[in-house]
Amino acid sequence: VISAYQQFIGKNLYSLKQDMPIPLSGFVMLWCIVLIPLCWVRELKYFSYTSILGLLSLFFTIVSVITNGALHATPPEPIPLWPNDLFLFLGIAAFGYAGIAISISVENSMRKPSDFGKMITGVFGVVTVVYCGFGIVAYYLY
Repeated sequence: VISAYQQFIGKNLYSLKQDMPIPLSGFVMLWCIVLIPLCWVRELKYFSYTSILGLLSLFFTIVSVITNGALHATPPEPIPLWPNDLFLFLGIAAFGYAGIAISISVENSMRKPSDFGKMITGVFGVVTVVYCGFGIVAYYLY
């Protein structure tokens, strides 16, 4: 899952290059140089101030995609049943549901740890509805 995410980010960075002689593998390695030190941080409290930046950028992205799609709507093209990037998609989708790393600390910090099963089912249900809803909107707008 992580390698699919790293490849995804590397491809996005590679698509932004402006006549730079760096191959795709170089962008993936550059992303690893940024990602590995972040993985060494043991406490999430150090990311509390930067998480607002992530939330704001996510909100800006959603608003800009919906606005751009509404202003420049075109009918959708047929999508093949087995696209070439199917396994990349599956890796990214699995990454979206990869909350196992913090689930133990979340369960320990709950007032009623016995409600963890209901909570995680509800959260994954909401995440699935949001993913499907955003995918349907994006499909019809683009």
